[in-house]
Amino acid sequence: MNIYFISDTHFGHYNIIRHCTRPWPQETHDDMLIQRWNAIVSKKDIVYHLGDFAMFKSIDCENRMKAYRKTRMALNGKIHLVVGNHDKMSQDVYNCFTEVYPGLKDIVIDHNKITLCHYPMRSWNGSFHGSYHIFAHVHGRLENVDTGVSCDVGVDVPEWNYAPVAWETLKIKLDKKKEIWNNKYTKI
Repeated sequence: MNIYFISDTHFGHYNIIRHCTRPWPQETHDDMLIQRWNAIVSKKDIVYHLGDFAMFKSIDCENRMKAYRKTRMALNGKIHLVVGNHDKMSQDVYNCFTEVYPGLKDIVIDHNKITLCHYPMRSWNGSFHGSYHIFAHVHGRLENVDTGVSCDVGVDVPEWNYAPVAWETLKIKLDKKKEIWNNKYTKI
């Protein structure tokens, strides 16, 4: 079993293609994201989706909820959803996820404390004591900003290539940021 992170898939939200210059036309956008996801994630793997899962605005509410369920069921893995600003779903749809967290979630992986939130934060639980922060929402637009020991896992971050990112990969990146952070702030 592996652990992955992803966010801002925006299934069904075709304006996102233009806003984030995604490489596929509307007709294949969702299928390409699903293919990339399922090529990496197995049914047994855990995925933390940090919000903005889908946004089927162009169809009526009942059919929208069916589209959310259908998309969720097409994806491999046990998906834990940290709700984002566009995740307006019925309880029936939320029930398709392993767990749903309404704001933020603190987890521990291999003794590493991690705060998950759809939004990037300047400070979080344990941020001055070695914990990590994994966020979304900004579509890769903060990667060159000093966000402390944190990382954007949105599909629009070029490094992730529109797919979930493995914990092992994230940990390497976060550990490098932690070394920089420690050198900068522990000398104060």
